[in-house]
Amino acid sequence: MKRANPSLLPHFTDPEKDAFLNGFAAFGLCPKIFYLWRPVLRDPDDDMLVELAVAGAATYIVTSNTGDFQGADSFGFTVITPQYFYRNHHPL
Repeated sequence: MKRANPSLLPHFTDPEKDAFLNGFAAFGLCPKIFYLWRPVLRDPDDDMLVELAVAGAATYIVTSNTGDFQGADSFGFTVITPQYFYRNHHPL
């Protein structure tokens, strides 16, 4: 979210992004990962996110680079964009 193109979520200011990410992180857990699912994707840095999603029993990976995660949904989570997540899962 902080690295995303500013035009993706123009209504969020930097302090609002920080507040959201800090609140989001407050509910996080630190599962152990064992690198069991690598390699899955073209980019090894993205494989790290798949491993974490599997270890954490994630429902979604939210990323602007959904094309980089082709095949990752076979692990039981869905890869969606921040815009889709915001439109479909925002409480307002």
